[in-house]
Amino acid sequence: MAALAVVVALAGGGGTLLWLNGGPPALNLGSTVTPSSTEPATEPATEPATEPAGTPSPGGGITDLLPELSVGTGRPTDTIDVPAEFAGTWKGTVDGEAGGTRFEDESVTLVLREGEPTGVWDSPGDAESDPGCGKGTLYATELKDSTLHFTLSDLGGVCAYVGNTGSVKVTLELKDDDKADYDLTMPMGNSEGELTKTG
Repeated sequence: MAALAVVVALAGGGGTLLWLNGGPPALNLGSTVTPSSTEPATEPATEPATEPAGTPSPGGGITDLLPELSVGTGRPTDTIDVPAEFAGTWKGTVDGEAGGTRFEDESVTLVLREGEPTGVWDSPGDAESDPGCGKGTLYATELKDSTLHFTLSDLGGVCAYVGNTGSVKVTLELKDDDKADYDLTMPMGNSEGELTKTG
């Protein structure tokens, strides 16, 4: 079960249905609809006026609107460096819920390097439904006691719309030198489990 992709699909509501057939429908943003008449036109057709540069072209599609719908990068402005005790490769499986759907034993890997503010988040289960959903960047934002807090961003595919809001949070709480509790919270869901340091 791909947790992030499920959340994006549910958050998109009816808009998700537009993408099921391989892409969004073309939108004819520059044309007007006039009522049809049974009588022939009395005036000859004229050329449409030239639109100024930067105006969306008719039929440009919904992708012309996407930059305007963007909410940012999701990258936090304040980060901290990963402390030595958190550095390494952490692997394990997590269970959780996304949009009312439960999932179990989903693999998660975190790669963290000492002294760097970012790390790698990898979840192959999320990549099964959308390859862009399986990898992201962890931005270390806070250390409280034995818990390191992150914002997960730089997701691709449909997950970019959730990941780029800054609303996907991850925590890693050390239990001992090679065990930590993992928790990911996102709109309409969460996942948690235990990770083991493997390198």
